[in-house]
Amino acid sequence: MEKLEGRISKLGKKIKIEKIKASSGKADLIDIIPFELLLTISLNGNAISTISCSPASLIELTVGYLVNNGYIENYSDMKLLKICSQDIGKIINRNDLSSRIEVTATIDKDKIRHSDSLRFISLECGSIDDFIFEKGLKKIKSNLTVASGVLLTLNRETLNQQRYKKEFSGLHSAALFNKDGNLLNLAEDIGRHNCIDKIAGFMLIKRL
Repeated sequence: MEKLEGRISKLGKKIKIEKIKASSGKADLIDIIPFELLLTISLNGNAISTISCSPASLIELTVGYLVNNGYIENYSDMKLLKICSQDIGKIINRNDLSSRIEVTATIDKDKIRHSDSLRFISLECGSIDDFIFEKGLKKIKSNLTVASGVLLTLNRETLNQQRYKKEFSGLHSAALFNKDGNLLNLAEDIGRHNCIDKIAGFMLIKRL
C-alpha cells in the first residue's frame, strides 16, 4: 500500500471529508481528489489543442491524440517530442497544473489541415476535427480471432487492474489485451477519450 500511495500523490490530493450514509450516519474520512492538468500540444511550433487530463502518460496521450485526430499520419513521422515544463511532481506541488509538449513532425500539408485557433478539450467529452470525418476511417484488415470466453473476462479483468479508481474514483479507464486475454497496458484518466488516446499512443510507441 505504501508504494501505491506514492503514486497516488502525483495524481490526486488528499482532503478531509464528512461522509454521510443512511445506514451508518456521519463519518470523518480522508478522500483523494484527482488532479486535473491542462496539457497544451504544440505541433511544429503551432499550439493546436489544450487537453484537460490526468498528469500521467502524457507522451502516450500526445502521440495517440495526434494520430487519432489525423494531425499526423504515422508515429514514424514524429521526429521530436519534448515536455516543456519542470518535473510533473514539482508542478503539482506548486499547484501549477499546466504543461506543454512540443512535437516536431513531417506533415503532408495537402492531406492535413490545421485550425487557426487553439482548441480546448474538456474532460466531459472528446471532440473530433471535421477533416477526420471528411477523410473517413480506414478499414482494419485482420484475420485475428478471439475466443468468446476470453472476451467475457476482459471487462472484469480491467476493473480488477484499475489502480487509482479504487482509491479515489472519479476516473475512467481503457485496457489493451492480447488475443489470449493477457493485459498489455491499462490507462486511467479523468477523461474517457484520453484513455483511448493513451492506449493508442502506447500501441504506436511500442509498434504493436
